[in-house]
Amino acid sequence: LLGLAEARLHRGARLVVPSVEHAHVRHAARWWADRHGGQVHEVGVDSWGRAYDGDLVESAIGGDVAAVACQLANHEVGTIQPAGQVELPDGVRIRGFEPGDTDALLALNAASFASHPEQGAMDAEGFAERCAEPWFDPAGLLIAVDTSSGDDGGTEGAMLGFHWTKVHDRDHGEVYVVGVSPASQGLGLGRLLTLAGLHHLHDRGVREVLLYVESDNAPAIRIYRDKLGFTHAQSDTHVMYRR
Repeated sequence: LLGLAEARLHRGARLVVPSVEHAHVRHAARWWADRHGGQVHEVGVDSWGRAYDGDLVESAIGGDVAAVACQLANHEVGTIQPAGQVELPDGVRIRGFEPGDTDALLALNAASFASHPEQGAMDAEGFAERCAEPWFDPAGLLIAVDTSSGDDGGTEGAMLGFHWTKVHDRDHGEVYVVGVSPASQGLGLGRLLTLAGLHHLHDRGVREVLLYVESDNAPAIRIYRDKLGFTHAQSDTHVMYRR
C-alpha cells in the first residue's frame, strides 16, 4: 500500500475488500471506516483469487460503496510433488518461529524489502495483526539462523532469512513471504527456505501452492519457475504457474 487518498464521503459508506487482501490494505480500510462511521465488507475468494459467489459480490457492491480494493500481481501455482531435499550448508538451521524472533525478523524484513514500501514497512503492530489472523501458524513461519559461531554447532547467531507460509484450506497453501538478509544473499537461502516451506505445506496435507510475485522481480521468478518447477498455467489479470 503506497498511500491512502481520503475522499469526502457520506457517513455509512462501505469499502469492499477481498478477504485475502494485504493486511496493510485491510488495516487502512478499517481505519477509514472507524474514522467516518463506515463499514468494511470483506468478500471471500477461492484459491485462484476469484470471488466465491457472484451474487455475494453483486450484493456487496451497491450504491453506498465508496471503493473496491483489487489485487493485480503475478499469481503462481504449483502442485505439491515430491520436492527436492533441503540440504542446508554447514552452520545454517531452519526452524519454526519463536516469540523471541520478532525484533530480528522485523529488522531483517525491513532490510530485505527496503525497496518495497508495503512489505518493508511492516512494524510490530502490523506483524502482530498478521499473527492474529486465523491462518497464522508459528511452525509455518520458517526461520533460518546462523549456527556457525558455537563450538557445538547448536548455538544460534544472526537470523539469515525467513519463509512465511500460509494454509488457505485443506488443499491449498501459499508461499506468503520469503526474505533473505542482504548480507546472506547469493548463498541460495531463498531457494532452500522455499523448499523447506513446500515440505512443511506438504506435511500439512496441502496439494497445491500459490504465490504472488512482482512481475519485474526476475531473480524470484527464476527461482520459482526454473529451479522449483513452477510452470505457467493460465493467463488473465494474474499470471499463473503450475508444477
